[in-house]
Amino acid sequence: MTLNGFARARMRDEKLFASLSAMACSRAAADPAQFNAQSVSVILNAFAKMRIQDSRLFAIMAETTRSIPKADFCPQAVVNP
Repeated sequence: MTLNGFARARMRDEKLFASLSAMACSRAAADPAQFNAQSVSVILNAFAKMRIQDSRLFAIMAETTRSIPKADFCPQAVVNP
């Protein structure tokens, strides 16, 4: 949610986003079950809104998404305004 808040406020702090990306990547690598469809959506949407490219984060989140149960993909979790 931290990333989403900064993105909504249009506060483009690349150092902060890089730090939070590293944290998310580390947590996903250690235990992908910590993430659900909505959390992945919020993280990736924040980077997309701010137009910050992070190929490592997107690759790790893609792999994490593959381990999320299909039932977790409700419309609210997938669509992120």
